[in-house]
Amino acid sequence: EISKENSGFFIYRNGRLIRWGDDLDGIITKDDFNVRIRMDLETAHDDVLHVDITKQRLEIDDETRNKLKAIVDKALVTAKNIRVDCQDKLKSTKNEEGLGFTATIENVSEDDPDLITGQLNSEIIKRRNDSAIDGENAKQELDIKIDDEAHHSFRKIVYSEKVDYGMVWKAFYDATEGVFVGINKNHPFYKEFLSRYPENSTERIVSEALIFSVGLAERNTRDNFVEVDVEIFNRIFKKFHNNVNNWLAEWSGENINLAE
Repeated sequence: EISKENSGFFIYRNGRLIRWGDDLDGIITKDDFNVRIRMDLETAHDDVLHVDITKQRLEIDDETRNKLKAIVDKALVTAKNIRVDCQDKLKSTKNEEGLGFTATIENVSEDDPDLITGQLNSEIIKRRNDSAIDGENAKQELDIKIDDEAHHSFRKIVYSEKVDYGMVWKAFYDATEGVFVGINKNHPFYKEFLSRYPENSTERIVSEALIFSVGLAERNTRDNFVEVDVEIFNRIFKKFHNNVNNWLAEWSGENINLAE
């Protein structure tokens, strides 16, 4: 649980903290995480480390640095192994992605708030039928198993490597179950952030809720706003998803160490 800002050497002189988060002449690098080293100095060490009059600046000679580095390198190997093990544990999967979120929306309506219940004209019905056909095709394309033997649950959020390139997610409509959303496992946002949270954790479910809400809004807009031609919607939402994809990909790359 040692953050990047709290890594490195914490150097005390006669019990008083004089340096913190120090790399001590590059012994600890900016890529070394979850390692903190406490060094206790006394007045007798002032000459060895060339402590200046402010008692806050010091210099380390090559011989002392090499001795310290030999000790610290062992700790860095341990820290790296722990970090890798923790990341593997967080990423371990039980094929339960999306189940926790699905359970949270059993009593949450997906109806368009601008559409009176039962107010379905022929154009809306036609669009929903077309969407349902696309949804059936998507189940096969995304390898979605509706009758999951282990859980027998239709997942409203599904993770797949087959979501269209250039999309963080894609929303579909099922004639029986309603809207479901496929999240792109190849996108940097999933790889660097979503996947770091355990399946069905609060952090993951909250993120899924945000994505699902946008997917639901898109599907309701496409299917129920019949005043706009479908092809115009296709162009608008293609532009929309392209912007979301590009921004989140760049943001994920710039903040790759944020979750550390």
